[in-house]
Amino acid sequence: MSDAPVPQRVIPVSVTLLFDDSVKSATFQMTACADTLWEGRLGDAIMGAFQQTGQARFASVTVGETTATPQPAAADPSAVTAAIRLTHSSFTSRTRTGSDDTYLAQLDIQLETTLRDGSGQAAAAVPLVFSEQVKIWTPQFGGNACATGQLDERMRTAAEYLANQFTGFVAEWYKGSRGQTTAGRQGPGSGASPGVSVVNFKATLIDENNNLILEAGEKIGLRVDVTNTSSGPIGPSSLNISGTTGLIDAFAGSLSSPAQIPGLEPAETKSTILWGRLPAKLDSSRGELTVTVVPGGGQGESATQTLVAAIQPRAPVSSTGAPAKMDSMPAPATERSADRYAVIVGLTQYRTPWAGWRDGLSADTKDVVSVFANSLGVPEDHTLLLQDELAARADIEEAL
Repeated sequence: MSDAPVPQRVIPVSVTLLFDDSVKSATFQMTACADTLWEGRLGDAIMGAFQQTGQARFASVTVGETTATPQPAAADPSAVTAAIRLTHSSFTSRTRTGSDDTYLAQLDIQLETTLRDGSGQAAAAVPLVFSEQVKIWTPQFGGNACATGQLDERMRTAAEYLANQFTGFVAEWYKGSRGQTTAGRQGPGSGASPGVSVVNFKATLIDENNNLILEAGEKIGLRVDVTNTSSGPIGPSSLNISGTTGLIDAFAGSLSSPAQIPGLEPAETKSTILWGRLPAKLDSSRGELTVTVVPGGGQGESATQTLVAAIQPRAPVSSTGAPAKMDSMPAPATERSADRYAVIVGLTQYRTPWAGWRDGLSADTKDVVSVFANSLGVPEDHTLLLQDELAARADIEEAL
């Protein structure tokens, strides 16, 4: 059976995007590392996300000029023009001090969108809003290179979120213009539209010791927050999960009966948490969990999110109860290759220490990096050392 995702159905609308100069010229600026000034082209990110999402979801999408003179046109319920302007944007660090490379930042973007139908008449207006506190990691590698890729990634993610909001907004407008909310078509109060998801949700994995790494035998939880994004109420939604066997087995008890989210009014959010315990033996070091929310009564498309987690199998132990030690390091490489990179993770904090656990921790971190660089044939400026609180799951995933 193919694992390819089922493509979302195209919304039969032809959209013309008119981006205001406030969007086209929008940028972000933030200081990263010691004194590197990062500049993000927010306008390009927004316009790119709207075009890419539109090409995937609409019958057609074009970009027009805001200075163009409107031309008379016959009313066409499948044609719409969207004028988009930027009303607010900010990207500021919240917890960063000095040259910290891991910190929290607040990212806010607000757009105002006005739709006009095929005859040029104003049809609807709505704000599109992204506001979230995000984790930022901007490490400084060998030399003076400052890795600001995560700042660009956060900006692009926000732009994609706004583009998806816009897609849902246009779908709702089209549904209204076609009279698809009448009782004879979709049932009383339905806010569903063909090919469009009527729910937005966020799934989060919770681990017992809060270190963001799933460990063998550990109690874990899956929290799912679901919001009704349609204009009408929806019935109870079912919750399905699939993925790595060990993770699915952990939730077997919670899934002995179907998991559901109660019915939701428009813009209402409800949550549920599934609890379970990981098996005592896990063979994988990486797990995936795909969560699908299926709106009740066939109202709109299902929504899916895939979570990726680092897994720590139970470590082998020696006769003293301490984790078994590596007897030797790999033989030194004969030469270093410019196309090799290494992410080295070091931990000096343990939930359950053992006798002599501090042995070997006095080595200078530079010496540790040199040992691995030599043995793996990696240039030292292509290595990154993550330690303790900076070696959480998210940090490791970002490094990889």
